[in-house]
Amino acid sequence: MSNRKASSASAARSLQDRVDDILVREESIDPDALRALMCDLLGASELEAFVRVYDLAKSRDVDPDDAVREAMERRHRRRSGGRNSLRVPPSAGRTLSPARRLHKIVMGPKRAKALSTRHAAATPERVDRVAEWAGDPERQSARA
Repeated sequence: MSNRKASSASAARSLQDRVDDILVREESIDPDALRALMCDLLGASELEAFVRVYDLAKSRDVDPDDAVREAMERRHRRRSGGRNSLRVPPSAGRTLSPARRLHKIVMGPKRAKALSTRHAAATPERVDRVAEWAGDPERQSARA
């Protein structure tokens, strides 16, 4: 076994131990260590483990910081399914594929921002003009 393979095997083992500590042994961990683990999982293309750790972090009110968001964006652009070689406990019920779940996590805030921008642009005057154009007097507000 070459040094490169040996070092990647030990890195994967330590990553597996860190995932086990959180998901299997349910040890408490500080938010910064949780964010660091998420970055490491994304860097190693371990999407299934990342999604499970991300969901756990969100349930503990730990939001991703800028480094995690950047790592999610980079990983999201790659379009491959990831390695998923780490063992994670089975989840209850049906779940999305890890790549699809990452897509939803990354695109959710972007879609919410776009919708809120559209909502802000829908001023009452604009709604009235559209309702008038559509011929729907019930939707027109009482201006006078």
